[in-house]
Amino acid sequence: DGFNFHFLQNARNEINEGNWEHYLTENDIERERILESYGYKMLRINKFNLGENPIDQLNKRIKEFLEGFSSDTNSLTRATTERTQKALDGELKLCKKCGKHKPLAEFRDPTTRTGIRRLCKSCKKESNARSEAFLRGRRSGRW
Repeated sequence: DGFNFHFLQNARNEINEGNWEHYLTENDIERERILESYGYKMLRINKFNLGENPIDQLNKRIKEFLEGFSSDTNSLTRATTERTQKALDGELKLCKKCGKHKPLAEFRDPTTRTGIRRLCKSCKKESNARSEAFLRGRRSGRW
């Protein structure tokens, strides 16, 4: 997208190869953190980090990036495979509300027909608390 899109408007004259990372927009930083929270790696390439010989610099940075990525990918793949196997074995269940895989014990409820509820204990507590607050508000005539 270029310089104008990725850097703060009021600081363009102050940005150089030594400080450019400090002037990224909030959206760029947020997007990078979101992607990295899913296990993706970011490789930022711009006029400040390409140097005198862009092709050599790109080759070097991409090689370093891929070397680090392959070991991360192996651990991410291993963790995903383990979690999938636990879900298949019935050790984990996906909570319909928070979207997290949690131990089956978090879903046990002898008061339900199957003994297993759709929401984990923490989401169920949160849901119950909101329902109770709503009922209190109705009883008090606030809505």
